[in-house]
Formats: sequence, structure tokens, C-alpha cells
Amino acid sequence: MLKLYKDCKFESTPKQPLHPDQVDSAPKGNSPEKRRENLTGYYASITAMDKSIGRIIEKLDDMGVRNNTIIIFTADNGMNMGHHGIWGKGNGTFPMNMFDTSVKVPFIVSSPLCFPSTIT
Repeated sequence: MLKLYKDCKFESTPKQPLHPDQVDSAPKGNSPEKRRENLTGYYASITAMDKSIGRIIEKLDDMGVRNNTIIIFTADNGMNMGHHGIWGKGNGTFPMNMFDTSVKVPFIVSSPLCFPSTIT
């Protein structure tokens, strides 16, 4: 997955100066090389997750049980990847930050109840 982002410019991720409250224990993108390394790993992990969820859905389809299955995806919380000048989660700064990029929790539900026309 890392190779997918070899030439990525990461233009959708802000380039901001390091926040003055950034903690030393969080991974930082405070040089072009570290920024690229951190963002490449982060984007690659999200791509790997997306592909794996797709494989689960394909398997459910192959087994013929997709229309009888509720899929729930959630995770812990967001991650600042240079957003607001912060690298890390809420604890990327001291005192802890409550930016939406730190605290929003992804939650997706897919269910035949959401799409009743697909139930056979």
C-alpha cells in the first residue's frame, strides 16, 4: 500500500507550522521527510482498511448472506496529521486538544433494513 502514495503530494492535508503545545512523544511531521513518511503510512493504512472491508463484503456476497447481515464499522477517534499544526490525537498537545479532527469517531452501518428493496 505504501507504493500507492510514492508520488502523492498530499495536497488535501494542510501544511502548517508545528503547534506550540505539541507534545514530544507524538510522531511529528516537522520536516518534509517526516511529513511524507507519516502521511504515506497513514494514507496507506486507510487504503488497506478500505480494501479489507471490501473483501469482507465480497465474501458475504459469495456466501449469499449479505442481505441478512448488518455491517458496523467504527474506530476510536480522529487523528491530526498536521491539522491545526498538530500531529497526533487529542493527546498530541498538552493540554489535550478537542479539535474535531481529534475527537470525531467514524461510524458506518450497512444493513438490509437501510435498503429494503435489495432484500430478496
